[in-house]
Amino acid sequence: EFGLYALAFVATMNKATYEALPAGARAAIDANSGMDWALAAGRGYDAGDVSGRAETLATGTLNSIDGSERAAWEAAAARATEGYLAELEAKGLPGRATYDAFRDHVATCETEIGG
Repeated sequence: EFGLYALAFVATMNKATYEALPAGARAAIDANSGMDWALAAGRGYDAGDVSGRAETLATGTLNSIDGSERAAWEAAAARATEGYLAELEAKGLPGRATYDAFRDHVATCETEIGG
């Protein structure tokens, strides 16, 4: 167990296409998206973590990564992230800006849900 991951799924739609839809279609999309949907989906992933952890403990060993070893994993993850962002930037893509915006959005969501 090291908790160095985040799972994000994003469903996007072209704004002009959305706005061109009939009101009923937009209402259906609105009723099945947004924070309420994100929280419901998140609860499903959380439940999967619980059952997956229980299955692991029932059939094998679950190890924790603590102390200096954890710090080494965190440093490796940071290097991998930085390397990937540098690759994107070298291609002229807004990797760092997108990553920073995502992190800001996560912080906003955590504040909104009290996490």
